[in-house]
Amino acid sequence: MAMFSKGEFNTKIRFLYQMYDDDGSGEIDRDELKVFLSSGVLGLCKLLDIPVPYENEVQNYAYSCFKQMDTDGSGDIDYDEFEYWIRNSDEIQDFLLKYTGQQTMDRAKKRYNALLSSYKNAFDEVSIEFMGENYATVISLKEILNELLPDHESQHLNKLFILLDSDCKGAVSEEDFYAIMKPWASFSATDINGDGDLDVTELK
Repeated sequence: MAMFSKGEFNTKIRFLYQMYDDDGSGEIDRDELKVFLSSGVLGLCKLLDIPVPYENEVQNYAYSCFKQMDTDGSGDIDYDEFEYWIRNSDEIQDFLLKYTGQQTMDRAKKRYNALLSSYKNAFDEVSIEFMGENYATVISLKEILNELLPDHESQHLNKLFILLDSDCKGAVSEEDFYAIMKPWASFSATDINGDGDLDVTELK
């Protein structure tokens, strides 16, 4: 439903919660979660043309999800627990990102931090200290960033390398590197479909 409906992320979460709450009690019990997840998994397997798991696998998955969601141990899931699980489960967030193009701000921040960390590791790998500051040659950065950055960004790499060598010295300081790579990481974390452009949904 998240995949094929428009609307705000919060609205989708509320709607899905109401769908899970089959008896309208205002809470989701273990059986309701199992029935709904079983239906959802079977539907997605057909949609994505992937093998259907065994019933006991779905049941074990449902119970595992239930234990994660039921943080107060009450035996039922209230809306706050459900919402928190969807917003904070990397597995669910990755699924939503891949198949619905939906991303929460928290997930975007995680992606940003992961990208920036990989850029930092790349810089640290090829940098040297000179007069108390770390520098890396643009040539060495080209080699390592060409390997690190996804193919869909390759058309923009030349512009990136021009920025990194804007003073034509052939080397860039750690400070200047981060001044360029922080917005690069921010853009990449937001470019959900990886097409090199931010559409209205991604920008929002």
